[in-house]
Amino acid sequence: MLQSIGLSEIPLPLLLIVLIFLLIPSMIIILMRVLFYQRLKTIERQTESLISEQETKESFDSFIADAEDAYQNSRAENSDQVNPIGIIEGLLNEEKIPLFGVRFNWTEYITQNFPNVILYLGIFGTLIGMGVHLYQTLNNSENGVISDGGLGLGLGFFVGLAGFILGVIIILFNFIFNVTRVKRGIYEKLVIHLESLSSYSLMEE
Repeated sequence: MLQSIGLSEIPLPLLLIVLIFLLIPSMIIILMRVLFYQRLKTIERQTESLISEQETKESFDSFIADAEDAYQNSRAENSDQVNPIGIIEGLLNEEKIPLFGVRFNWTEYITQNFPNVILYLGIFGTLIGMGVHLYQTLNNSENGVISDGGLGLGLGFFVGLAGFILGVIIILFNFIFNVTRVKRGIYEKLVIHLESLSSYSLMEE
């Protein structure tokens, strides 16, 4: 089937365009999602270990300490209106994923919406392929040459199929590496820990 629509005749530059604008960005987005998920899981595990007193706080990274400091400062400024979830969310948004250095809020937005971009690029490539096919057909008709316009159809089919497959793959990765569920666990566990700090402070007073 691919041979009949001229896919094998697609020149190397067009294949490179698909590689550069579809495949490589998709791989980067998938890697960003995995790193984002792993970093969140690390924070969740550390918070859980802290609550269960399995590990000391000194063995953790700075996120939990920053959350404690922000919570204590907020209580000192206005003890009646402390929003621990807002504090945690603000700190999470400022965190950056390893390797890329992109903030969490931007990483979540990009990885969540990139499948739509890939699908749109696939549709755009299909339209370009149809345009090439139409141009070839009209040009050959004027010159009295009979051609099936296989290059245009092959381009449209290849780009459209690649965009669809890559979009679905990214959606599956987003589903498997569900950052929303992990963030919910961080909120629940870290709020318990922060509120326990305030209770401990009241007992000392």
